[in-house]
Amino acid sequence: GVTALDRSMTNWEHYRRARTTGRLSEEQLARLSELNVSFDERCYGGGDVSDREAHRFRRRVLELKNDL
Repeated sequence: GVTALDRSMTNWEHYRRARTTGRLSEEQLARLSELNVSFDERCYGGGDVSDREAHRFRRRVLELKNDL
C-alpha cells in the first residue's frame, strides 16, 4: 500500500519509488533494502536457498508488511 504495484518495475525501482513517498521510516527503508539484497543474492546470484533461509525471508517480508 506504500506504492502501487507495477509488475513492469523491479524491486529496486519500487524501493526508489517508496523512498520518495515519505511514508516509510529510515528503518523500514533499510529493512526493505535488506530484503531486496537477499532476494537478489538468491534469485539472481545463484545462491543456495535452504528451507530455513526461505522461511526466514518469508518471515521478514511478513514482518515488514505487518509493520506497514
